[in-house]
Amino acid sequence: MTGTRAFERRRSDVVAGLVGLSGLAICGFIVRDGSVGSFERSIFESLNGLPDALEPPMRIAQLLGVLVVGPITAIVASTPSASSILLRTPPRRRLLDCRCR
Repeated sequence: MTGTRAFERRRSDVVAGLVGLSGLAICGFIVRDGSVGSFERSIFESLNGLPDALEPPMRIAQLLGVLVVGPITAIVASTPSASSILLRTPPRRRLLDCRCR
């Protein structure tokens, strides 16, 4: 088979899995008795108490976000500068060199 690469399990995959499982275990421990605290209850009730008239504009904003973010991301990723960075940088370096602005 020409052009195929073997699958390689990295240590960071295991770490990410363990962190995710730890977060799940912590959340399960917090809600193990099925009740929530007063703070969580007040947040839930304040959001559920919003008027029903707000639902259509909120739904439109949500759908626009879903429909617009994907194409914008594709357009930015297809720019020449993004393409040249992706083509000349090895995949491992791309992840390690990411910087948040």
